[in-house]
Amino acid sequence: MLNKLITEEQDKMINYLIEGRNITDIAKLVGKSRSTIYKWVEQEQINEELEHRQLEMKKQARSKIASKVDNCIDNLYEIASTCKDTRTRFQANKFIVEQFLGTAGSKQEDEPQQENAIIVNLAN
Repeated sequence: MLNKLITEEQDKMINYLIEGRNITDIAKLVGKSRSTIYKWVEQEQINEELEHRQLEMKKQARSKIASKVDNCIDNLYEIASTCKDTRTRFQANKFIVEQFLGTAGSKQEDEPQQENAIIVNLAN
């Protein structure tokens, strides 16, 4: 989404920021000084557009991953069931169980733990 308040150079800058380029490289690529790039980055409309684009990228990534989840689960289950390396099989099984039940130690037990009691018999 290209905001009407954002110039073509600013649009390019946003794209370069999303790519992970540094300010010096961006300044050279858009033909502006580093100080100009820093000023642009502080502008509200630039930040809003940057956030909007990053959210869109995350949505697209989640959608792509969601379409492959069934296959990933099948692969993980196969590793947990058939892998010859016991450590790998254990880790796969542990991951599956933790995803279903939660990680060990992350939930409180249903019954409170009793303190280690010392029973002393005084009747001799």
